[in-house]
Amino acid sequence: MTLGAGGWSRRGEVGVTDLTAMLNGLPPVDGILALDFLRGEAVTIDLARNRITLESAETLAVRVKEASELELRLAHQVAGWSLDVMVGLEGLNGTLWFELDSGNVAPVLVAPHAFVELGLDMPRPGTKSTQELPILGLGLLRTEVECKELIYDGLLNAAFFERHTVTLDLPRARGWARARE
Repeated sequence: MTLGAGGWSRRGEVGVTDLTAMLNGLPPVDGILALDFLRGEAVTIDLARNRITLESAETLAVRVKEASELELRLAHQVAGWSLDVMVGLEGLNGTLWFELDSGNVAPVLVAPHAFVELGLDMPRPGTKSTQELPILGLGLLRTEVECKELIYDGLLNAAFFERHTVTLDLPRARGWARARE
């Protein structure tokens, strides 16, 4: 199908799923736009204002001028069909990679091995704790975390997006975050 807004449009693949079952009691949504649909674009996500902005080279330069640049890695799942953005965190022995997941309404999810590598106290299974996560380029982020077995080191959450405006230059694998005022 073709999706468009303003003068922009893109043709891409769509899928159909029962969002009501996925949301499990959360407020209804009309659909989900996968980041892969915006591959090749620079985009700003302002979750607190329910706004996604496609950036031109000029608006991107202005947008990131006072933002903190993040360490990013792009990951392609499902035989390259999907696109995930990973953010670097400073571990004791190297970089850990947490997925940017605006759909994660849980606390920041952290794999058991990542607690050890980050030098953090691991909460008991099924409990949450408040910890400081060392996000490369952004500094310490005080946030609620929960331990969970994951294929990644961790998943940042919707609360991160509510507290920060996030700009992604997907073709160049660069990203910035700016704390909301």
